Amino acid sequence: MSAEEHSEEHFKQHYSDSYLQAKSRFENLERKFSRNPKVKEQYVPSSQLHECKYFLPHHCVLKEESSSTKLRVVFNGSAVTSSRFSLNALLMSGPTIQAKLFTTLVRFRTFPIGTTGDVCKMYRCARVQEPVSLLQCILWRDSPKDDILVCKLDTVTYGTKPASFLAIRAMQQLAMDGSSSYPLGSKVVLRDFKPF
Repeated sequence: MSAEEHSEEHFKQHYSDSYLQAKSRFENLERKFSRNPKVKEQYVPSSQLHECKYFLPHHCVLKEESSSTKLRVVFNGSAVTSSRFSLNALLMSGPTIQAKLFTTLVRFRTFPIGTTGDVCKMYRCARVQEPVSLLQCILWRDSPKDDILVCKLDTVTYGTKPASFLAIRAMQQLAMDGSSSYPLGSKVVLRDFKPF
């Protein structure tokens, strides 16, 4: 048995029921949509795919008082399957490559003007490739009368263990790659998104 076949078999043993769990949670989400159609309008699916390796349960959180994102989709990489493993249990988180929150807050107060951003949206701007995207599959359908579609998420997904590392590392790489075109922006990103 090759290393690739062994890895595939190991994966199947641990995640064989992720589809059933994701399906059950998706049906709960559909019931929520039937009670509140406006929520469904804000919930956008990805493209269809049939080669998924793991299915992420998902649901939405509504914050009517939010000025930017009233509906946030939450993907649950910590959902445990019957094998007692979750996707997050087998993923590495990566090292901490950003400053601690206290350092960030102190630095923020040293300048006359500050800028903020939505971390969830930052994650969605960093693309992942196969086979990683095949571990981020979700279920979707427009109506309970339709067949369930299998979709994959092609960007860093908030709710998975390595999301923070991947998003920050992608931003740092972008700053390095753009240092000649955007020297000031590159300098600020590299200075403000480091661990010390």
